[in-house]
Amino acid sequence: MTQTLYHGSTSLVESPNTSQSNPSNDFGSGFYTTPNRDEAREWARRKAAYQGRPGYLNAYELAFDSGLTFYKFDREALSDLLWLNFILKNRGYDDFIPLGYDFSMLSKDILIGPIANNKLAVQMNMLTSGLIEGDTLDEVKLRFIGLLSPSRLDNQFCFKNNFATAHLKFRGAERVDE
Repeated sequence: MTQTLYHGSTSLVESPNTSQSNPSNDFGSGFYTTPNRDEAREWARRKAAYQGRPGYLNAYELAFDSGLTFYKFDREALSDLLWLNFILKNRGYDDFIPLGYDFSMLSKDILIGPIANNKLAVQMNMLTSGLIEGDTLDEVKLRFIGLLSPSRLDNQFCFKNNFATAHLKFRGAERVDE
């Protein structure tokens, strides 16, 4: 089984790798793609406008039977505290994560889960500012996740290492202009 994935960038990325990744992204350092062509196109357009450079929509094919390990967050229920805690950790909100929280199950080649993009910035600020009430921190987080339900959260694929990115087959790119 294969899936087409897209990466929006200001670069043509024929051989993706994880060397230029940002550790404060949703799932930490890694090479990010999405199966949503429009989402990747929009990301390329925004990044290009910000940097004053052309944007590119890069397309890849991934074979799922290639010996890679995966972890997929619970997208359907949107009640995955692991997803939220992992994003909070990577974005530097360590005070909101219980001491000793176990992220070991996320030591995989590829992580798949909803994108916590800029549309969620307001909700993240509500969470971290204490504006969402609850008796326990987990209850507050579950209410926060409930606020996300009306939003369309597309999945992202985070390739955590170069063993994983080596399994992406480049299928081409198109220039994205404003």
